[in-house]
Formats: sequence, C-alpha cells, structure tokens
Amino acid sequence: MVIANPLIDNIKTYILNPIVIFLFGLALILFLYGLIEFLMDVSAGGKKEEGKKNMFWGIVGLVIMISAYGIEEFIINTIKQLTGSH
Repeated sequence: MVIANPLIDNIKTYILNPIVIFLFGLALILFLYGLIEFLMDVSAGGKKEEGKKNMFWGIVGLVIMISAYGIEEFIINTIKQLTGSH
C-alpha cells in the first residue's frame, strides 16, 4: 500500500497537526491569562481564585494536547508499520 503513506502524511501535516497546535495555543493562552489574573489582583480573593481555575484548566489542556500529539504519532507509526512503508 504505497498510496497510504502520502495520504497519511498529508492528513497529519495539513489537518491533525494544525488542530493540535491551535488547541495547544488556546490552552497556553488560558494558562497565561489565569497567571496574569492571579498576579495582578492579589488583594481581591475572587479574581485570585478565578486565576487559579484558569491556570489549572490551562495546564489540563496543555497535558491533553501533548498526549493527543503522542497518540497521533503512535497511531500513524503503527499504520505505517502495518502497511510496510516507513
């Protein structure tokens, strides 16, 4: 299955990687926004707690996106091994 290798590479390059990078960027922005909220309004308890929540969910999003990238690579490499193309 020689045709599978270019198709898989194109799907990875033009569809999957941009989606993962975009979502990783959103998670990073959420984390940084929460950090700014946490640091800027130290005196007010409400914003500080909201900042902590945003940082937590930003980190969760970052971990999920890193895991998604790893799972994507694992699946693609497995398919390539099964089809005999490297």
